[in-house]
Amino acid sequence: MRHVKLLASLLLIVTACASCARHDSKRAAVVAADANAQSVATTTPSPTPTPSNDYTPDQFGEGIAAAENIEYTGEGALSEQGYEVEKRVRKYGATGYRTEIEYAVLKRNGRIVFRFDDDSVEQINEVRFGLCNFLREEHRQLVVEETSNKFWRYWVLRLSPKLEVVYDSGRYDLVYPLRSVDLDGDGRLEIVQNLGSFWYRLGDNVSSPRPEMIFKYDDRARRYVPANPEFQAVVLKDIGHRVEKVRALNERNQSGVTDLQLQSGVGDIVIRYLYAGREREAWNFFERGYRDSEIKKSARATLKEVLGGDALYSEVVRRQRKR
Repeated sequence: MRHVKLLASLLLIVTACASCARHDSKRAAVVAADANAQSVATTTPSPTPTPSNDYTPDQFGEGIAAAENIEYTGEGALSEQGYEVEKRVRKYGATGYRTEIEYAVLKRNGRIVFRFDDDSVEQINEVRFGLCNFLREEHRQLVVEETSNKFWRYWVLRLSPKLEVVYDSGRYDLVYPLRSVDLDGDGRLEIVQNLGSFWYRLGDNVSSPRPEMIFKYDDRARRYVPANPEFQAVVLKDIGHRVEKVRALNERNQSGVTDLQLQSGVGDIVIRYLYAGREREAWNFFERGYRDSEIKKSARATLKEVLGGDALYSEVVRRQRKR
């Protein structure tokens, strides 16, 4: 009987693993990654007050944009303005592992003119495409999305009067689905994604800061460029609330509040200031934010290292200096 029970348990484990593998997609990964952070919101309300140390940076407060505004097609091909985009697969194999990676190509008159692929994707992924008029022009722009486990890549292309890539998330370290909203009322949609540069660098999977980054279309550059400094009122709208929350965690020295939580909380505020072009406020808060000198030293080193290699931050600084 013990052998029968053991065999049944093994069968259940194998079945569960197979099911997980079949569903290892972007959206499953997001749910898994943020399950702890979202559990309070998805369970039945309790009369017990919310713990005062409940501060998860990218789950705190309201987001800038929720809408994707993109009309995705469920088909394997899409024709628009004399172009055709179609889904394809390539083989990928490693020791003990073999799969097919989805990608897409853009064709004109039967000839491939653009390939939508990312060599860093080496696991089950999904590709889809659609249309959206981000720029308030006569024709809509083409959007191609490639996603995998904790990986998001977007291309937005203007097809006429000439083919131009107006947004490529691969220029930067960005995560989460692309959203869009007209923040300045000019009829054009700003694009919003989240910064991924500090994921696992200031905190763990859940607590790492992943603030929203805004991109605005620049007529001179003919593409979307980082624009958090131009929308400070938006990206820093709840910064006071965040500051008070982190200060409370620090001052009360509560049980259950770990150095990791404080490091990610302080780092979250510093990062939001920095990418909004408010360097002085960022480092002033950093100096006051940590109660432990060793944690401060470690956090400073991490911040300097990541910022020094982050293309998005470099562009924010460069554009600020030109203004």
